[in-house]
Formats: sequence, C-alpha cells, structure tokens
Amino acid sequence: MWSFDAPVRASMDDVQVRVAGAVGEGGPDCVLTIARGLTAAGWSVLQANDAPAQVRGGHTFQTLRARRDCGNLHAPRRGIDILVSLSEGAFEPHEAALTARSALVARALSPSARQRLEERGTMVLPLPPAARDDEPATSASTAASTVLSLLDARPVEAPPTLLLSGNEAVAYGALVAGCRFVGLYPMTPATSIAEWLAARDPALGVSVVSVEDEIAAATMSLGAAYTGARAMTVTSGAGLALMAESVGFAGMAEIPLVIVDAQRPGPSTGMPTRTEQGDLLFAIHIHHAEAPHIVLAPGDVAECFELTARAFNLAERYQCPVIVLTDGHLATLRRTVVPSALDPARVHLDRGAVGVDATAISSDGAPPRYERYGFTLDGISPRAWPGDPRGVHTASSYEHDPRGHIDESAANRSAAVDRRTDRLELARAEARGPRRYGPAAAEVTLLTWGSTTMACREAVDLAAAQGLSLNMLQFTDLWPFPKDATWDAMREVQRAVLVEQNSTGQLGALLRCEARIEVPAVHLRYDGRPITPEEILERAVPAALGTTVDGASR
Repeated sequence: MWSFDAPVRASMDDVQVRVAGAVGEGGPDCVLTIARGLTAAGWSVLQANDAPAQVRGGHTFQTLRARRDCGNLHAPRRGIDILVSLSEGAFEPHEAALTARSALVARALSPSARQRLEERGTMVLPLPPAARDDEPATSASTAASTVLSLLDARPVEAPPTLLLSGNEAVAYGALVAGCRFVGLYPMTPATSIAEWLAARDPALGVSVVSVEDEIAAATMSLGAAYTGARAMTVTSGAGLALMAESVGFAGMAEIPLVIVDAQRPGPSTGMPTRTEQGDLLFAIHIHHAEAPHIVLAPGDVAECFELTARAFNLAERYQCPVIVLTDGHLATLRRTVVPSALDPARVHLDRGAVGVDATAISSDGAPPRYERYGFTLDGISPRAWPGDPRGVHTASSYEHDPRGHIDESAANRSAAVDRRTDRLELARAEARGPRRYGPAAAEVTLLTWGSTTMACREAVDLAAAQGLSLNMLQFTDLWPFPKDATWDAMREVQRAVLVEQNSTGQLGALLRCEARIEVPAVHLRYDGRPITPEEILERAVPAALGTTVDGASR
C-alpha cells in the first residue's frame, strides 16, 4: 500500500528560505545575495521565483533551498525554515508553512501577529535598525546578512560551483556552440537570454539585435543563418505563434535556425511571469503543410546548456529549424552547477554538409551548376555560403528545383517533399529516448518532460528515502518522436502516470499518436505555479495505482 509521509527535516543542513514582500522591495536582490553567500560557503543552492506581472506592487516571493553537504537538489520542498518578511503583513500568505522550528525575520510585526507566532513556537527575529530605512536595497541587504548569520554560512575551501539560471545556461550554451547572431523582440521570460549575450565582451563577436516584432526577429535571424552565421531567436508562446510562417520558410529553404521558446501560460498575453508547458503540440505542428524541424526540451539548468549547444549542431546537420522548449520556472530558476557540466570541451561543433566541389568550375571560368537542393542519398545537400562564385543559387519560399528555381511540376514537387521529409527519419534515428531516473524496476513510473523533471526527480528521492518503489522517465527529444526507444523503455513500466504542466496532457497525446501508448493516469497542473514533489507523491502516484499502461509492447 502506497503511503507517503512528508519528511520533517531534522537539522538546518537542508534548509528552505523564503523572502516575501511587495514587488519593488528588493526581494530578488535579497535572495540572490543569500544564494551567492551560501554558494561561497560550499552549499548546494536552488532558488525559484514567484512574481506577479505588475512592475511595482503586488505580492511576490522567492524560495531558496540549500544543503550544506552539497547533495542533490532538484526542486523546492514543502515548508519554510526561515521566512523573511520585507514589509508588514508580507509573511501572512506563508504563515501556514511556518512550524515550531521555523524562524521569521520581519521588518514589521503587529503585536497580535507576534503573539500568534510565538504561541506556535516560531522564532521571531526583528531586522536590525539599519533595515528600517525606506531604501529597499538597504532592507534587502540587511535581511540577507541576517539569514546568512543564522545559517553560519562562511566562505570555505570547497570544490567550485557555478550559480546560474536556466536562461543564463541557454545563453552560455549558445555562445559555446558558436552562436553569432540573436534577433529578438523582448518577451518575458526569454529576454534575459539575449541580455546575457549582449553583455558579453564584443570581441566574442555576438550581435544581439532588438527589432520591432517577433516576425522581424525570426526573419532577421534567418538572414543571418543563410549567410553562414549560427543564429538564434528567443521568445515565448505568443511570439512563437508570430514566427510560424518563418519556421515554414526555414523548412522550405532549408535554413538552420535555433528558436528558444520559454513557455508561459496563455493564450494571448496570459500570465507573463508565470510558468506552464502548454506549447508542446504547437511547437511540433507549428507550420502549415509538411517540413522537417526538431523539438528539444531540457529538464534542468545543466541540460539548458547541453541541449542548446546540441540544437545548433542538429539545425545545421539537418538544415532545418530546431525549437528548444523551456518555461518560466526553468528560465528564472537558479541553482549551483559543477563547472564540468558546462565544460566547453564537451561541445563538439558539427556544421553539417558544407562546401562546393571546386572541380565543378567549367574550363571557361563560368559558375558551375551548383545544386543547393540536389537529390542526394540522405536527402541533405551541401550548403554554400553566399558570395562563393561556385555556389550561386536561389533560396526561395516557393517550391523549387535543385538549383532553387521555382518549379511546380508534379514530379519535382513529389521528389522535393520526399527529399525534405527523409531527413526527419534520419533525425528520428538520432533522437534520444526517454531517460530513466531511479531504480530499474518500480511499482510506479512518472512520465514527464521539461522543468517538471526536477520535481519528479525530487519525488523519486523522497520516495526512496521511505522505501517506496518509484522511478521516472524524462523525454528530452520530443520531435521527431523516438518511437523505438520509447517502446523499449515502456516495456519495463508496470504502472505510469503523466506529470505535466498543462490542462490537456500533451505528452500523453504525443504518446498516443506516435507510439500507440495509452497512459490513463495523469496529474496536471496549470495554475501558473510549478508542480511540487509532495503533490506528486500524494496525488499523482496514487492516481497510477490500479491502472495499467496500454500498448507498451509493439
């Protein structure tokens, strides 16, 4: 019988800190200072944000979890060990999470609130007088120092770690992969990817151009990619919708382009500062008609680096767009990462088929009949850079012949479609299957993708600590869908539950459509807040018990 009891941490070696206040009171700066201090003290750190869309006013909070022993941290857990209240009443939405072993660091408390908390056993610590200044930065800085003092966090000699966000990891992965052009129309929560790259040394040669809309961002990036530069554009769901025609053009003209979609709740403007995983099926079916493209989804900060770098290789190898799906939670989440996970030496650059045979030049010096879209055995013909006299061709959005000239004949159309779609099967053969975390055999398997992976990993660890049988399968390569690898992985599954942050179970739809696998148990959350490990264990896993997976064998 499945019975999960939320653990009570026995010491402050695994601590959860929350900083609450109004937007504009310095909460993000406060928690970042704490995170940096704990990192310098050798702790493992993970920090997540919750913020409304307004620029000032409205309640916001940041949650930081840290472990002194540098153990694995995958997601925040339930409960608060130290709560920082930057303004009077800011602690109230979080009061229920305080316990007799919690501490409240408060800028202002009413007598009745102080009495209520002290009767519960919560330790109440006033901020020092210096924090009572009206300047938010002063209050946030003092609060951070108070928390670090409570945790006795002093700089130590320890293996180096890096503290960075998902967006920063995406940007660094693009930089290491040779990205040299980013076109964007600023859109939360993706904008800081471009901001990070724009702040780098100009000698690195990255051009970041902010334009009038997402259509211009995509087409300008396509232009850069056509000239041979590795190019990227970054956006969120509504912006990706405007880029749909450009994705189709890239598929027809066979231009490699990387698009990062940091998902947020929609449709339309939706909830700009919240998180969701609602763009999966749209990203897979983004353009009208048929053309190859690839969809990847990292599940944590280190994977943001690795999959973004890999996306550039895939885009140029298969000469098509690659969409990288992150989301608001992963984009803004910060955590400590070991430097080896971001080692540039791990990134091998593959520019695909490039070059024109110099012997093709005729004896009179006339340009050769270079066939940019020639019919090759694998359907992928070598690219030539503009300006190369041996590689003169046309890049067109119309159906075209091997040289790029418009050709609407029936025979050419059929052959051209086959040539473009054949490479999708090559990409499918290379696609990674679902990755297991946890024991090989388990009573229940969590099926997930994207940032929800972090909560699922934490749930697996919590279950293992209580002797419960649980593992997970994470899908990173979502299109073309790795059917064979999925079948192989699912043969070992006894009972499964889909864990996603959308209202329709989009990974489940993909499993049904592509692999004929039906997973009846689902746990979906779509309120704009990330799924937690405890809710997975208390609600998702029980939903899977008593069900079986249909179609796990061919």
